[in-house]
Amino acid sequence: MKRKNTTKAALIGLSLFALAGLTPTLSAASNSVLVIDDVKHDEKAIEIIEKAIEATGGRDMIKQAKYITMKGTLSIPAAGIEGSITTYVKAPDMMLVHTNIPMIGEQKQGLNGEIAWSSDPMGGPRIMPEDETKALKKEADPANRLNYKEDHPVIE
Repeated sequence: MKRKNTTKAALIGLSLFALAGLTPTLSAASNSVLVIDDVKHDEKAIEIIEKAIEATGGRDMIKQAKYITMKGTLSIPAAGIEGSITTYVKAPDMMLVHTNIPMIGEQKQGLNGEIAWSSDPMGGPRIMPEDETKALKKEADPANRLNYKEDHPVIE
C-alpha cells in the first residue's frame, strides 16, 4: 500500500504561493478528483499549483534557478507563538534553513552537497540520517518541486 502524503503536497502548494507572494484561500467546496492507477489528484488543487508555478516565473525559470532566498513568518495564534524562517538555497544541492521562535530557540538545518545536519535547542547538533539527507537534497533542487504529481499519489 502506498503511503499517502497529502500534507507534504499541501505544503508544496502553499510554498509555491509564498514564493509568488500570494495568500491562498481555502474552502470546503467539493472538487472533481482524477484517479488513474491508484493515483488521486484533485483537479482544482493541480490547477492552483500550476498557477503558482506560472506566477513564480514558470517551469523554465524554476529549472534554471541557482540561488533562492525565502523569508517568512510562522505563527500559532492559539499558543501566542510567532517566529521567523529564512531559507537559502544554492541549487542543486546546498541549503540552509534558519528558524527562530522566541522562547523555543533557533533551529538550523543545512546541506553542503553531501552531508545534511541539524541543530536545535531540544536535540542539539546532529548529522542527519540517510533518509533525511535524501529529503533535504530533494528540497535543495528547485526543479524537483515541478515533479509534485509523480512524488505524491494524493494531491487534494
